[in-house]
Amino acid sequence: MADSVFRVEKDPALIKEALCTTGPISASFRGTDGAFMNYAGGVLTSRDCPYNLALNHSAIIVGWTTLNGFEVWVIKNSWGEEWGNDGYAFLAADNGNFGDGPCGLYSNMYGVTVAI
Repeated sequence: MADSVFRVEKDPALIKEALCTTGPISASFRGTDGAFMNYAGGVLTSRDCPYNLALNHSAIIVGWTTLNGFEVWVIKNSWGEEWGNDGYAFLAADNGNFGDGPCGLYSNMYGVTVAI
C-alpha cells in the first residue's frame, strides 16, 4: 500500500531524481494526437505533438537516455508491444520553449512512495 503520492514538477532534474529514488512516474498527457498514436520510432518532440490542454491518456516514465542527439524520456505505454518500439516511446526531455513537453507530458506527473 502506498504511503504517499506526490506531484513531480516540470524540472528534468527533479524528474530524474524521482525516477532514481521512487521508480516510475505516472504521466497524463495528450495521447490521441496523430504523432503519438502513430508513433513507430525515433524521438517525439513538442513540435510533433503540441500540448492543447486536453489530457486523455496516461503512461509511465520509466527512465531516460540519449537518442539521435536528444536526451529523451523512456515512456512505457499500455497499448501493447505492437505500438511504438515494443510498447515504448522516446519523448524529448528538453522542454525548451515548450513548457509542458511533448503532448503535455510535464503537465500532470505523479510518483508514489511505498513503505516496505
